[in-house]
Amino acid sequence: STPIKSSAASDVYKRQVSHHGGTVMMAVSHLYRSFRSIIHRTVGADILSFPSPASVTQYLNGMKWVLHANEYCYLASLPITERIEIFSRFWTLKEALLKGKGVGIADSSQPPGSFDFSAAQKEGGVWIAVVCRWICVSWVDKSRALAVAFEWTKPIQTISLIQSQPHFTLHVNSTSFSIIHFRPELNSILLFDKEVI
Repeated sequence: STPIKSSAASDVYKRQVSHHGGTVMMAVSHLYRSFRSIIHRTVGADILSFPSPASVTQYLNGMKWVLHANEYCYLASLPITERIEIFSRFWTLKEALLKGKGVGIADSSQPPGSFDFSAAQKEGGVWIAVVCRWICVSWVDKSRALAVAFEWTKPIQTISLIQSQPHFTLHVNSTSFSIIHFRPELNSILLFDKEVI
C-alpha cells in the first residue's frame, strides 16, 4: 500500500492499485481517530479476469502451487464451468491479502498455498474470510473476480454482511464498515472503506 496525503494535513490515505484485462481497481483506506488512538487500516486489492473455458484445466493445473489442499479438493469437486470463478476468487483473495501485508505472491515466507479460503463465509455472492486480523472480501463482477483485504486493529469476534448495491456494509464486532464500489460500467472500480457512525 502506498500512502497518499490529501490537501488537509490531518487526512492520510493508503491505497492499493490492481489491474487486469483492461480494468483498473483501486482500494483506498483512510485514517480513523478514536477516543484514545489513531487507526490506520492497511489495504490490499486484486482483480482477475476469468481465463477462457477452453484453457481452464491447463490453467488450473499450472496454478496448483497457489492452492491450499482443501481449496484444490473443493475445486476438483466442481463442474469445470464453476472452477473458473472459484479459482479466480481464491487467487484474488490471496493476492489482496499478500499485497496488503506488503509481500508478493511468490514470497516464500508466506506462500499462497498456506492460506485456505475454501471455508469462507458466503453471503449473497460475496465471500468473507478472516485471516488473523485481516478481513478479506471477494465478489464477482461480470467476468472477473475482485477482492479486497483490510487489516483490523483489534481481534475480530463477529462479522456479518449487508449487501446493497453499490456498496457492502460489514458489521465487525460493534463497528459498521462500508466498502463502496463505484462505476464498474466504466471499467474502473474504486473501493473506499468508510466507517459508518
